[in-house]
Amino acid sequence: MRSWLAWVMAATIAATAEAAPDGCALPQEQAFLDSSLPTTARRLKAGGELRVVVFGTALAAGVGVSSTERGFPARLLAYLHERRGADGAAVVVKAYSGVTTKQMAERILDDIMPQRPDVVIWQTGTVDAVRGTDINDFGDALSAGVALLRGRRIDVILVNPQFGSRISATVDMAPYLDYMERIADMHDVVLFRRWDAMRTYANEGRVKLDAVSREKQQAAADWVHDCIGRLLAHEILTAKPEP
Repeated sequence: MRSWLAWVMAATIAATAEAAPDGCALPQEQAFLDSSLPTTARRLKAGGELRVVVFGTALAAGVGVSSTERGFPARLLAYLHERRGADGAAVVVKAYSGVTTKQMAERILDDIMPQRPDVVIWQTGTVDAVRGTDINDFGDALSAGVALLRGRRIDVILVNPQFGSRISATVDMAPYLDYMERIADMHDVVLFRRWDAMRTYANEGRVKLDAVSREKQQAAADWVHDCIGRLLAHEILTAKPEP
């Protein structure tokens, strides 16, 4: 197993983000199972640096894009800096190759807690689905990890798997997508429905996810990651306190 990959997106990234691509917009209820982000809301109100950890498999590090600067963590930071300034946000990426949700959950105490995040964006589900992890084992591990983070007053945004015509044809993703909805609802955390968002983009012709050439594949990945960064930034910047 490849050792974890991490980097802090430093304030040297330009404070002004590139313009978001046309066509990113989605109905809120399609893109997110919404909930409150109380710690994030307090940080935004109080000022100071908002600390975000992006946590997940190698896809969280931007696999498939033309450069790490085009991955959604970097685009997220650019959009946060656009609104809050270069000192207003930091994004730390903790990405692991080929790990299950259970293996990720076991790293939370050692790898995530020392970062002192206000919010953790946890991308998971694909490896479990491809390997056929027992759905209850998957759910138990995800639930335990979310509970551990929430118990430390850390907000959580779960991110479900990426949509693709090949994986949808060969892997039964439905149980894992459904279970992530249940866990998010159970723990009252935000779920970013990335699968649905990407499927909408593809079905409506906004992006061609099954491009053949490497250049076109990277262009499609860059477009999608920029949209994901934009949507996540909006969700964070409009964080709602607890009712």
